[in-house]
Amino acid sequence: MRSVAFLVNDISAIGGSTKVTVQLANAMTKQRRVKIISLFQSKEEIDMSISKEIEILTLFNKRIKIFEVETYIKMLKSFNFMPIISLMLILIQLLLSYPLLRKKLNQSIIDIDTVIVPEIYGLFFINYKYKKKVILQLHTNFHNIIANRINRFTLNLFHKKIDQLVVLTDNDKKEFEKYGFNAVKRIYNPLPEKNIEGMREFNNHLLYVGRLDYVKGIDYLLEIFKLIATNQDVYLDICGDGEMKKDIEQFIKQHHLEDKVNLHGMVDNLTPYFLQAVALIAPSRREGLPLVFLEAFSHQVPVVSFRSFTSIEDIIIQGETGYVVEIGDVKEVASKLEYLLLNKAENRLMGQKALNMLEEFKLETVINQWNSIL
Repeated sequence: MRSVAFLVNDISAIGGSTKVTVQLANAMTKQRRVKIISLFQSKEEIDMSISKEIEILTLFNKRIKIFEVETYIKMLKSFNFMPIISLMLILIQLLLSYPLLRKKLNQSIIDIDTVIVPEIYGLFFINYKYKKKVILQLHTNFHNIIANRINRFTLNLFHKKIDQLVVLTDNDKKEFEKYGFNAVKRIYNPLPEKNIEGMREFNNHLLYVGRLDYVKGIDYLLEIFKLIATNQDVYLDICGDGEMKKDIEQFIKQHHLEDKVNLHGMVDNLTPYFLQAVALIAPSRREGLPLVFLEAFSHQVPVVSFRSFTSIEDIIIQGETGYVVEIGDVKEVASKLEYLLLNKAENRLMGQKALNMLEEFKLETVINQWNSIL
């Protein structure tokens, strides 16, 4: 039987790329032996349903909590040094342990045919003399990769070691081919498979789903809602967790919005929130291809988003399945959301169009594309 291993940064992280890895791994067990190898874990428990047929291995057992670079900058400005000191100490330990971790990884993939690397830094741990097929699966777009010096250095360093590059959009495929990659394939992230029960209602609820941090645009989210709440009887459901939770709580208290903004934390089943949502707000500064867009479309909910990745209008068709607005234009986002609040017939039509475009994102379609390169 053919075999595949996913080499991830943190299997316990509840993010889009981790969810996609687990979904693909579970589906691949029908035809292959599958391992998930995690460089480290930030939490004791893995809050996802992973097939019992999948072998899970963690290389570095000490708990690590890593934030985005912008979050650390924010911490520095607020004189919150402890998370940064803690990270530095852990990174020193990780660096000292690197030879042992690399050896441990390569012992675990001796019997593996293909290694899929969903996070670029995993490339540093593979011993390429073993001649495994290496697939780099990128969850962010070309411009975000190239703009980051460390990512760009890593990509250039391992360029010739990567047998296949998998990207999220056709535009990224073209850009990476221009950059010098020959084997590039566009494969969308799969739509989470679930049975949706219930009819979508319009209860003047707006929905945000994701991490509560700077990169996800939580500061923009609060500005947008403040503008809408001034003119409309509207509610905001926030599903997610992160270091900006306290900022949201402070905002709620400062603006007396205790009965308008609901913090739900991490939510396993988002369907009840989608079914009462007028729209999904996506105020991120940068994205790959957010799974939550597809979840919204599967519930017939339009999306109003900043232009957080190059090919976003391949997913959100302007005025048909939602709206795309330039990053930072909170007034325009508020205007589009108000339109969807007040024009329910148009809103429902957009939701139906969104549902109709999901065929390419179905798991069966995506797995067939993966099988073609494995």
